[in-house]
Order: sequence, then structure tokens, then C-alpha cells
Amino acid sequence: MLSPILLTRPIYECAQTVVVNGYVPDAQIEIYLAGQPNPVGSGIASEIANQPISVAMPFEIGQVITAVQIVGGVKSKPSNAVTVTSYKDDYPAGLPQPRLNPAPCYDCGRAVGIADVIPGAWWKVFAEDPLAGGGFGSKIEIGGNADFSYTFVTPAFRKGQRITAQSGICRDVSAVSRAEIVQSQPSSIPGPVVDTVYEGAPVAVVRGPASSPLLNGADIKVFADNMIPNPNQVGGQPTPGGAQQVGLNPRGKGTGNYWATQALCSASAPGPKTPAKPCSQLPAARIRQPLPGDTTIEVVEFVPGSRISIYAEAEEIGDGGGAQVALTRAIKEGEKISVVQSMGRCVADLVYVANAGCGDRDPKVCSREWPAFRHSGLRDAQQPFDSPLADPQQVKSLKVKWTFRPPDDPRGFRASAIVHQGRVYIGNANGRLYAIDAASGNLLWQYPKAGDPALRSQYETVSAHNPSSEGLAASASIGTVRERDAVIFGAPDQSVGRGLGSGRLFALDPASGAEIWKSPEIAALNGLTPGDGRELHENIGYSSPLVIGNRVYVGIANHADSPIQNGRVASVDVNSGNIVASFNFKATNTRGGGIWSSLAGGLLGNAIYATTGNARLWNGGSQPQPSVDHSLSLLRLNAATGALDWKLKPVPFNMDDDPDWASGPTLLDARCGATVASTQKDGWSYAARAGAGAGGNPVVRWQFPPTGIPFTSGTHGDTRYLIPGAAWRDTFITTTGGYAVEAGQVPPGFTRLHALDVCVAPSAPVRWVADIPGTRKNTAYQLGPPTVTRGIVFLGTARGHLVVLADPSVWPPAASICDNPEVLQADCVSNGFRLVPRPQILADIDLDPGNNSDRIFAEPVLADGRVFVATTAGVLYMLETAR
Repeated sequence: MLSPILLTRPIYECAQTVVVNGYVPDAQIEIYLAGQPNPVGSGIASEIANQPISVAMPFEIGQVITAVQIVGGVKSKPSNAVTVTSYKDDYPAGLPQPRLNPAPCYDCGRAVGIADVIPGAWWKVFAEDPLAGGGFGSKIEIGGNADFSYTFVTPAFRKGQRITAQSGICRDVSAVSRAEIVQSQPSSIPGPVVDTVYEGAPVAVVRGPASSPLLNGADIKVFADNMIPNPNQVGGQPTPGGAQQVGLNPRGKGTGNYWATQALCSASAPGPKTPAKPCSQLPAARIRQPLPGDTTIEVVEFVPGSRISIYAEAEEIGDGGGAQVALTRAIKEGEKISVVQSMGRCVADLVYVANAGCGDRDPKVCSREWPAFRHSGLRDAQQPFDSPLADPQQVKSLKVKWTFRPPDDPRGFRASAIVHQGRVYIGNANGRLYAIDAASGNLLWQYPKAGDPALRSQYETVSAHNPSSEGLAASASIGTVRERDAVIFGAPDQSVGRGLGSGRLFALDPASGAEIWKSPEIAALNGLTPGDGRELHENIGYSSPLVIGNRVYVGIANHADSPIQNGRVASVDVNSGNIVASFNFKATNTRGGGIWSSLAGGLLGNAIYATTGNARLWNGGSQPQPSVDHSLSLLRLNAATGALDWKLKPVPFNMDDDPDWASGPTLLDARCGATVASTQKDGWSYAARAGAGAGGNPVVRWQFPPTGIPFTSGTHGDTRYLIPGAAWRDTFITTTGGYAVEAGQVPPGFTRLHALDVCVAPSAPVRWVADIPGTRKNTAYQLGPPTVTRGIVFLGTARGHLVVLADPSVWPPAASICDNPEVLQADCVSNGFRLVPRPQILADIDLDPGNNSDRIFAEPVLADGRVFVATTAGVLYMLETAR
């Protein structure tokens, strides 16, 4: 059944174009205005994606727009409806300055790209000829477009010209872009490479050698030797640079070869010949794991120009194309989803099949609520299901609906909330766990009960302690105990061990708070003397339980490094709470390698992941390198035994100045395969294949910034990059030092988020960079952990602000920023960096105006369309949109 197409948001007033996606190639597209029976615009979907369609009259605020596709006389159901809004809501300071992209412009170039133009705005390109006596002549318009990323230029660029661009919408006009002076063509013009052309393909994808970009403005020609005359040009057009999709006429044949040239003032030699492939070799398209309730399918691998058909069992529920295909109905739990790729009359023999649901992953991944710290064992902090929180327009209306304060001995919240079956569970520094009604904020029960001793550690009385020693510092998790739900959490308890507050795990009934089990002592505290190496100062601290299958895992660190303890992972049986004797992991054979953060698991079979702390020195002490040393490492452990599968240890022992790896691991089910990502406290970030390594080492996808592993120089000390990251699609969202930390500039990243693509080349992982408001620049402890739902990112700040921003793929960015933000935009490219989007801030909510002590170190929990966020002032807030 023909899919509804996807109408891109936003649509702004005065625009005369819209952009659609998810269509069958060459479909007829019609645009409708609510209340009018006839289309207000139409066109053919000739682009592979992001097809602009012009309309007859400018849009007005409040109009509701839909679109349909027509294929073979069959009309689809209407697309998503988009209400026209004012661009001034998103750009109150005026239109952003456009940017010619990519630069530079070359002599004889015939195309140029653009960036930083808002949706629906027109943009124009101007050339000024150089004058003999200096200066430039009058401006001549040589190209322009709307809702499209490049334009052809006429006449072609000439060396020495000054090229600028400008955009506008309604009566507003942007500033003129930064000028580019047309350069001589490169001394060498390499022959480009054509991707494999399959039988029936309407386009060929052309790239530079070794996937390098094509020359900016070059004229691309594609040739084939499978017809008469031989060779024969079968396609061509100018390119703005990068990779270029070139239409083929006739469509691709399954025999012979395809190749290309690129030309500026002179042409390259022909590029290498790429053999065509017949229909029988057309591969299967691949999709992300479908979840129950999904109404769109994300296609992560497909041949450009193909048609994608989606089946649930034997029922066709989608027929479109491109990276996202809308469905005619929602997917149901357990349905077998089949994906068929075709090119004209050619239908692939191979079909991609996936069952809707979590499959072998942690079942908490499929929760619309928030049953664990960072949502699930993947620790990706991602709410995958649609809700008003995933709507960029609706999140602008977020308002506080209720607040909760502990009724007895209220203290700050370091732990984050979890949400399960309409109840919120959160631990406080006062040593009590609270169950709260999610809708009303009413207290349901607390544990321990009022009047009973709180779960506190006597190490709180020691001056050399930090907040991890105070009450319940880590979030709880939902688990299944003897076939019923349970709330599982770690806490100090003065009724075990020496009576000082050793750590243990608890399992409670979610409805009543009644005890199901209490584990034995798993983090021993047998003395209170700071620096005394004869005493055990073990601490669960910030490590939230990881519940996978019939096991519960938790990391063990220490109380304030005084002294450091031997880092361990403890495992208990989920049904009894008894320690699993067959599981054992210790970070060293002496002391060090504390596990301060939460473990991750539930993506790949029998594996869990951990990050460890320092071992060389601590408050008042030091030691030689232990013979067993897994400190300062990202680890993959066998979930059954605790045996080490591999470790990534970038900072060698002799450079250990306390850069604990404290943020913990994040797991991504990425297009390039299962991946684990994390940021170390020194400010460097890493992505590695999550699967088994070789020789005890993982396959590292990248280090950011790419300094080299292991380090041989630099400072790797107690800097404060210790915030857990989030993940969405293939993007790791993290507080990282970025390129600045490589240059010795540690503080700037404390108030920024970087979005890093785990599947791209190590030289260019940055997708976007955001400076977060509600922070104090160049100061540590400014941001809490980010969370994300369908590209909408939430995080708290040290000034008590809840900030919401949008990934540029779901809402237009504010402007561009250098991927090294310490470098000015004008100097970015010339210094070897890249310009990337700066996301739009959708909301900046001061939860308690005037109270700068209301700091948010907990994660914003995204459950059933509500946001739950706790502060160090001891307040839990629930926010909802106006819906």
C-alpha cells in the first residue's frame, strides 16, 4: 500500500516551497491547504531525497499543509499535517547570515552550495568582477534557489571574482555572506569514482577518489560502455562538491561499466571503470530495529533511487523510498517486518527481515517509561517512542505541573528518577527511596518507613567525603524477581558489616515498598580513617544497578579516594539477592581502578561494559604499577564470569594524574554495527566496536580529538569531564573537551555538547556543537547528563535550568559553528577544521528563578510525554507540554 509521504517541518510564513521525503522515485507530489479541495502546488519527485515543491501563493501563519504522492494513478493517504508558523519564533534576532558551502569557489565552476538559510527562504548568489585598478565592479546575480542546498551558476565563475550570497523571506533580508574570492582550479584534477550501478538504477553516485569530495563547481559527466555508441555519455551535471547523484538516461543496465570525469577549466582523465551489476545482485535494504507502535521505518542501507516496500507478515504497510518510509499503520509487537528493495522492474532477491520488538536486547529498551538509569541497560538515555516531547513545537510549551520534596530531613538529589507503571521512584541523600504518583506528585510510600533508620553511611561524618557517600546517590532500576516486578537499588546500610554503612543491594515491591530481598554486604566499609590503607572504604556511590536476565551487576569504587580501593564488579542473583560466586572482576591486584559509574549491557549477548578510575596516585598516596592493571580503561567483560574480553587504556600508568574514566559506557545499535562510546575525565572521547576484540584489544572506531593511542604526552589529570553521554541513531551526545583540550584548553567544553557520529572517519566525527545557556563559562560541573527522544535533547544545568535543543536533522539549526568553537567561524576552514550546525535551543526553563543553588546533576527523565528532573536543592519537578 502506497505510503503517506513525510512533510518536513517547519513551514514558515511567506514560504512558497515545501520539502517532502519518503516518496517513490518519480512520484507525482501534490500539496494541499486545509479547507481547499484542489492542490496549491505539485511536481515530480526527481530528487532522491528532500524534494522541494513550489506552491502558487505564499503561506500564512496558521494554515495547515499536507501532501500526497501519486504513483500509477494510486494516491496515498495525506502526509503528516504541518501548521504554518512564524520564522521569528525561531529566529527572533533576524535571519542568519548565509554561507557559501563548500568553499572555495574555483575558476570555471558552474555550481555552488549554501548553508545557514532557513526553510522556505529564497537565496541568491552574486558575482563581482575584479577591476584593473583594484576593487570590484557591480554585483550580478548568477544563481539562486529556495529549499535546496545548491544552485547552478550562469555564467561560470571566473578567477578573481568576489562571490557572495544573501537570503530573505517576507520583508526580511539576511546579512550578506562572507565573500569568497574565486581561486584558480587545482593543478591536478583527479578522475572521480562511480559507485556500483545496479540494473534499473535512475541515478549514479559519483565521488572523488577514495571517497574524497568532488571539486567544488566541477562539471560531472558519467559514461557507460553497455550501449551503442560505445562509450556513451549517460548523465551529467555540475556539482557543488562532496558526492553527487547524477541522473541516468537510460536507466542503469546490469552489464558493462560506468565511469566519470570532472571538469573545471580543464577536465580530468576518465576515472576508473566500475562494473555494473544485474538485478540478481541487487542487495537487500537494511532498517533499524522496528519497535511496536512505530509509524515510520528508518532505512539505514539502500541503493539511491530504489523503491522500498515494507511488509508486516504478508500485509504491505509501506511503499516509498529514501531513508525514512512512513507506514499506513503502526507496527505491532512481534510482527515479522520484511523489507523489499526494487529498481524499476528489478526486485531484489534478498529481503531484510526483523521481528518488531527488543529482540535480544535489554527489554527495557522497549519501555515508553524510564525503568532504569539512562532508560535501559544500553545507558543510551534514549526514549525511542513518540510523544509530545519529540515534537519541536510542543516542547516550547513545557510547564511545571507539580513538585515533590522529601517530607522528612530533605536533602539534595544526586540520583535520578526512574518511572514504571505510572510511579516515580527516586532516592535522596537523606537515605530514603520515595515512590510517587507520576500524574499527581503524591507520595505513595517511602523506604525505609518514617521513623525507621535511614540508609546512611557514617563516612558522611568524615570531612574528606563527596556526595557519593551521602544516602542514595545512584538511581534505582526495575527488574523481574520471581516473575514479578521489583525496584532494585544500592545503598549504605549500618545493619551489616561493621555497622558503619557498608553497601548492599535491595529489592522492593513496586506497589507497597515491602522488602523482597536484601543482598549481603557487597561494598565493605570497616573504618573511617581517611588515608588508612589497612581499612576498606568501598562504596557503591554513583553506580546504578544493571539488571540483565537473572543477574544484577553493580560497580564498586571508594569514599573520596582516601585511599582508593580496588575497583570491582559485584553480581547478585536477581531472584534471591545472593552473591554470584562464579562471577569475579577486580581492576587490579592491589588497589585502584574504581568503578564510579554505571555498568552497561543488554546489546550483545554475554557482555557487560565498565569504565575504571585511577591507580597511580590518590589523596595522600601513590603506588608502583600493579602487575594486574585495568585502571583508566573502558572494559568489555564476560557477563557470566567477569573475565576480561578486552580493554581500551589510552592513558598509560606513568601519565595517570587521576583522569578517572567516570562517565561510564554508552551502547549504540549503530548502522556500522554495535558500538560502545564514552568520554574520559581528561576530555577525550572514544568509540569502539562493542563486539569481541583481538588480543585483548577492541577495534577502535575513533578517538576524539584524534591524538593517538596510547598517549605519549599531555596532561591527563583530575579535570571534570565525567558526565554520561546519550545516543540517538548513530550519534553519541557528550560533554567532551573537543579539539580545544588537545591544545591544552580544558575548561571551554564544560558548557558544551558535542554530537559525534560513531560511524564516520576518525578525522571528522563532529555532527554539531551546542553552547548551553544557563551555565557559567569555563567552570566545571555545569551540565547534567543529556537525554534524548527522537532527536530532541534535554539536559539540566548548574543554575537550575532545563534546556531543550533539537538535532539539526529534525529542526533547522540556529546557524553554523566551527567544530573547534575556540576558532572563529571566518578562520575555521583555513585552520583545518569544519563548520557544522549549531542546534536551535527550543526551551530554556529556569525551574526556580533566583535560586542559583538549585543545580541539576540528575538526568531529565522522559516518560509517557512527561519530564521528571531532580535538583540538588531537594526538589523533583514534573513538566508537561500544553499538548
